[in-house]
Amino acid sequence: MRNQSASIFIVFALSFLVLMPFEKSNAASLDISGKCNIVLSGTIDEFTERDLETRYNALNNRKPQECKTVILLLNSEGGDVDAALKAGTFVRQKKITTVVAQGTSCSSACSLLLLGGVDRYSAGRIGLHRPYSTKYSVSEREAQKTYDSINQRIIQYLKIMNIPESLLNIMNSIAPDSIRWMTFKELQEMQICGVDPVYAEQKDSLKAQRLQITKQEYYARKKQASNMMNSCVEKLDNTEEFIRCENDIKIWRTKWLGDE
Repeated sequence: MRNQSASIFIVFALSFLVLMPFEKSNAASLDISGKCNIVLSGTIDEFTERDLETRYNALNNRKPQECKTVILLLNSEGGDVDAALKAGTFVRQKKITTVVAQGTSCSSACSLLLLGGVDRYSAGRIGLHRPYSTKYSVSEREAQKTYDSINQRIIQYLKIMNIPESLLNIMNSIAPDSIRWMTFKELQEMQICGVDPVYAEQKDSLKAQRLQITKQEYYARKKQASNMMNSCVEKLDNTEEFIRCENDIKIWRTKWLGDE
């Protein structure tokens, strides 16, 4: 997972992200914003994955591979759990980055979709509660069966996303008619925001190999970059100084960490 200082910078940067206006409607709308961004707003339903795939394929005139990073911006109060799991699985397959921008929120089933991102950031609000089925359970036995079934599907999903199963325990402790808005610290600790460890391992290995250094040396350089970023964060109250500091780090990272 990315260190806290880098995460602070990402959140700071996201606060200046320019978005298309979000349309308020029941079903989720998906729109392309800029060259490589997709904006999802509204309720997640059975058509969300299909629409997401359509928008993804439409990027760069049906050449999404030309986008160095595809970003999915989320602004949703949730929707169908299974639809969110399907859309999140597609997001992971395509190695999309998920973002909740400042002034927007992602709650309920949307938080599950968010977890599909190989990189996950938030400058907005992320809310959790117990996942539930939209179908009626007319008996205790049926309710138990539904509860167990939902939990099993989510556990399997979390395993694929390399997210601790303990996150589901937290979700299940919050009633469906309530919501718990996560703090920045909680988002990091629960791995809701951050980078997928398997994805990070692969990227770090490839970079170290390309630089012809050991992974130990590569991580030592990353630690140095983190210390440099800590110095930049201390200058957040001076925008000009912060930008100059951040640009210096970019140059350093390009040379010593192989960043493009």
